[in-house]
Amino acid sequence: MQTLWVWLAALIEGEGCLQIRKYRSDIGNPCYTLHLSISNKSLQLLSAVREVWGGNIKADRRCSLRRGRNICYCWQLYSANVYNILSNVAPYVVFRGEQVRVAMQFQELRTQFRANRPITAELIRQYEWYRNEVSRLSGNGKVYKRSLLNKPDDEKA
Repeated sequence: MQTLWVWLAALIEGEGCLQIRKYRSDIGNPCYTLHLSISNKSLQLLSAVREVWGGNIKADRRCSLRRGRNICYCWQLYSANVYNILSNVAPYVVFRGEQVRVAMQFQELRTQFRANRPITAELIRQYEWYRNEVSRLSGNGKVYKRSLLNKPDDEKA
């Protein structure tokens, strides 16, 4: 199985996207989820990933438009399933090590407050910090809200 984890780590570093996505719940509260995707033109490759680690595959029109007219596919996985994968690929990740570490910390925090509790302003601030940090570490430079860039209190030290 170690060989598969190394292979997946290489796919994540080369073709992967690690994000913390924000959306609104049915009652209007902000919700955050850890998201991992791998885009590739080879449906066979992504099908092998899905067979071992689950998730789903869809045709990615945005990717196809960027890369020309070839169809591009996207394998996706969310939340705790992403955490399990990241914890296993972390030893083999070379360039995205810090991003993986921050994403795992986010999921650990999210799991602590997953119960049906109301989301507090402080928790939103912490989630936004993690969301910005994962995005910043991806190298795309996108920052969602600059006013929320202070590290959460429990992370200062």
